[in-house]
Amino acid sequence: MIRDPRWLAHDAYFSPGAVAEQHLRGLAILGVDPDVIVDAGSGAGVYLQRAAIVWPRALRVAVEIREEEAEHLRRWAHVVVVDSFDGARTAEALGKLKRRRQLVVGNFPFSLAVPMIRWGRARGGVVSTLLPAGFGDHESAEEVLCDDPPTHALRPTGGRIGFLGDGKDFQHHEALTWLAGPARPWGGWRTLPLPPLPAHLRRWTVRPGTERTFAPLPPAFYPQFGEASHA
Repeated sequence: MIRDPRWLAHDAYFSPGAVAEQHLRGLAILGVDPDVIVDAGSGAGVYLQRAAIVWPRALRVAVEIREEEAEHLRRWAHVVVVDSFDGARTAEALGKLKRRRQLVVGNFPFSLAVPMIRWGRARGGVVSTLLPAGFGDHESAEEVLCDDPPTHALRPTGGRIGFLGDGKDFQHHEALTWLAGPARPWGGWRTLPLPPLPAHLRRWTVRPGTERTFAPLPPAFYPQFGEASHA
């Protein structure tokens, strides 16, 4: 697949819908029950598309810097902000939200993952983002993982993910998750494997979020961790 130059400029990769929904259902099992869901770096909005299934009563907010995605995001989000995660319009829009339980979630651009994690954590709710499993090998990532380590890592299994539709990524991924609460310097976290997804659910043919119709994740692939937390 030839990548759009705008995708390259903004480090845009697109999570297949089944991968996004499995991630969100894993959070729900951990006790995450948000009033507000903020998808930072939304792309075309697949995380909000699936969040509407998992938490239908939550307010869904899309934050995406590429204006060309707004037409898709309006289908899935109650609020669409065309701006960077740390921009003035984003701050104004999120400043109006007075709900109590907030989730910042998505597939953060790798180049911005550390500042986005810190930004999400400063908002005081749950933060969860899909990242390469080797994320911690980078110096800036190592710093945040020591200062404020996640509580859980939700690990997709079954094979590598096709974020660009064709083929598969060169490395495995996991959803690093910070449940609400203060930082725990130098703390550990628990890795929870997600049920293996077959190859056709780990890739896409129509860019996620742009579909006219979509199939929800089959219940056979819902996570079951045998634990619950409160977030």
